[in-house]
Amino acid sequence: MRKGLLGIYGWMLLVALFAFSSVSMAATDPAPDGQEETADKVNVDTELLKLQKQLDSIKQQVSGTTTDAKLNVLNDTTLELVANADKLAGILTPMRAQLQAQLDVLGPAPQPQAAVNETAEVTRKRATLNQQKQKLDTQASQVQAIKTGAENLSTQILALRRNALKNQLALNSGSILGSRFWSPIIKPMQED
Repeated sequence: MRKGLLGIYGWMLLVALFAFSSVSMAATDPAPDGQEETADKVNVDTELLKLQKQLDSIKQQVSGTTTDAKLNVLNDTTLELVANADKLAGILTPMRAQLQAQLDVLGPAPQPQAAVNETAEVTRKRATLNQQKQKLDTQASQVQAIKTGAENLSTQILALRRNALKNQLALNSGSILGSRFWSPIIKPMQED
């Protein structure tokens, strides 16, 4: 019995040392390709708010626009918004993976009936990491929602442009019985 407890405590000590050493090494090691630099410089909450405001602004402009040129500009802006949302999702992905790796090192919380209790420091660290992971997961789902909304808006803008073109063609062609309809065939333009 005594040998079993020493083995369990030994393993717990080894896991705790490994967890804290990997966390300190991760804090001192530079990230490849400057990912850490980008993640530190970007305030995700601010970027989310900015993207949402931009999406709302585009929606309002689309509702009052009927010209093809303006719809084209709005569609380009919407596609830019989709690209920005992709970039933000790309920043969040390594951050989420890093937090998940730290949680994996700590392992699951022991059962309340277990003979082994973990230290308060490990419990606090796990709770902090879980809160951070939950926040990143929420932010990632918000980014995905903004991206999906922008993609849907782009589809709607393209449909509006298509309908405007159809209406313009219908209004310009005239009746099949009218002379304006047949004039390009009867009197071709010199440029043709």
